[in-house]
Amino acid sequence: MGWLLRMLDLYSQFHFIRPVWFLALVPVLVIVACLILKGSRKNQWTSSIDQHLLIHLLVNQKKIQQSSMLPLIALTLSLLLAVLALAGPTWEKKPLPVFETEISKVILFDLSLSMESTDLKPSRLIRAKHKIKDLLSKTNEGQVALIVYAGDAFVISPLTTDANTILTMIPPLAPSLMPVLGSQPDRAFTLATELLTNAGVFSGQIIWITDGIDDQDYGLVSDQIEGSRHQISILAVGTKEGAPIPLPDGQGFLKDASGKIVLPSLKLAPLEQLAEMNNGTVTRLTADDQDINTLISSLKAPEEFIISEDELEMDTWVELGPWLLLPLILVVALAFRKGLVVTLLLTIIPLFPSPTHAAEQPAPNQNNGQEVVAVEESSGLNQFWDDLWKTPDQQAAEAFNNNQHSAAADLFQQSDWKSAAMYKSGQFNAASDLLSTSKSATAQYNRGNALAQIGKLEQAIEAYDQAIQQAPGMEDAKFNKTLVEDMLKQQQEQEQQQQEQQNQDGEQGEQEQQDGEQQEGEEQGEQEQQQQSESQDGEQQEGEEQEGEQQKTELEQMTEAEREQVLEQWLRMIKDDPGGLLRRKMYMEYQRRQQQGKKLQDKGEKVW
Repeated sequence: MGWLLRMLDLYSQFHFIRPVWFLALVPVLVIVACLILKGSRKNQWTSSIDQHLLIHLLVNQKKIQQSSMLPLIALTLSLLLAVLALAGPTWEKKPLPVFETEISKVILFDLSLSMESTDLKPSRLIRAKHKIKDLLSKTNEGQVALIVYAGDAFVISPLTTDANTILTMIPPLAPSLMPVLGSQPDRAFTLATELLTNAGVFSGQIIWITDGIDDQDYGLVSDQIEGSRHQISILAVGTKEGAPIPLPDGQGFLKDASGKIVLPSLKLAPLEQLAEMNNGTVTRLTADDQDINTLISSLKAPEEFIISEDELEMDTWVELGPWLLLPLILVVALAFRKGLVVTLLLTIIPLFPSPTHAAEQPAPNQNNGQEVVAVEESSGLNQFWDDLWKTPDQQAAEAFNNNQHSAAADLFQQSDWKSAAMYKSGQFNAASDLLSTSKSATAQYNRGNALAQIGKLEQAIEAYDQAIQQAPGMEDAKFNKTLVEDMLKQQQEQEQQQQEQQNQDGEQGEQEQQDGEQQEGEEQGEQEQQQQSESQDGEQQEGEEQEGEQQKTELEQMTEAEREQVLEQWLRMIKDDPGGLLRRKMYMEYQRRQQQGKKLQDKGEKVW
């Protein structure tokens, strides 16, 4: 009974990996039919001699017919075996080791006032922000986070695999956003260590972009770097000569307590000493890509980053098709003697469309209808060819990588990839509907992003809450939730301002009516004129009230799609101020730390 159960189990798992190859049976049958039809013809005497006489004239006809059928039978079986092998029969799974490289990087960005110095044109700050963009565009492996610091340090973006999220936050970064002035790099290193530790990364990479370090901060930073498993790379910004720090609105330059103009200069020695403690690298900012290339080359992936095959495995189907090709070796070897293989290839190859020719567009002609038909046929052949060699998900992945997200959304069969393609192509409603069927933390996080894009802010916050509830360590969901909450708050404040404006307009109308009533003691002509004016104002006010009620009724009668369209138009009118959102986020975090009694910037410390 054991072997019977084994056979039933194998039979239940038996399937073909590429079943579309069975379409090749059609040309196989055509070829075999043509060969049979050709072989059924006798010879050239058939058309000249009667059948009852031809039998007596031919010698060993039966033996000849039997011998001529053997190659045909061998060819038919060979073609059937080839098609069966290409279809990929399988019924067994085996574990496949997977190696994955996970490199986590944290960028520490100095936003002290000295970064406004203009010894590098147009300023140290602008040049450094361009370098961060170049660095993110050239390093697309693993996770990356961004921390800024001045008198205190703040996480702008937690560890994420989407570098585009960080790129959108770089332009508004400036010392004016920071809630407290100064320069405290040790607190930035503390935050970076916490981010990497909470993510389970014990050998990460810290990229420090700064224009120098003070003597009193050197000891604090060295205590954190010394003995750390995280690799340190430093991009030094500025020159040895330095330059004044311009104040906003043309108010001159920043001065110290004695009234002298501050000239912050770059001191490489302390930075080089800190890097040596960790076998790190210090690179000065250059006009070309030499500094970024040096940083990237210094970021080595330690062995701890590589997940071994014992730690990560995935199952894959064992393809048994190649074993079916073994019997063909003998047939092909014998066929080469008679040149049958060449003949077979010349017969089969023209039956399959070339992808290059299938993609070619026909030359324009006067008959537009024929041209359209030709293009559709060419596209159909191209699609047929792609289906032979690639699964729909493979074709969709290729379209996705080529930024053809709409086509990828139509081809993908996996729901997670399909929703990602929908999101990229702007189909936010469809993406949120598809993601709503999954209750995983990642799906709810992506659903929140899609809902936020179409203006459903409250529903987006609920989706983020569900993601955070399932995965409390998902920093991306927490960060996006904060941004959406700020946006919702801004929306509610604007609605409140509009309501207050309407109330003020109503009070102003009542005040004008009271002023008109106080003029009853004036002359008769003026009284009549005032009464006419009041009558017209009253009629106008009634008309406005009726128009307002009509608009309210029309709004209630709108469909969901129309209301979403109106909301989208309204959201476009809101001023995009990412810097304001970041400023409020950091200020709220700064206040929270003050309430917790954490020591912040000391009085008397320099603010640059």
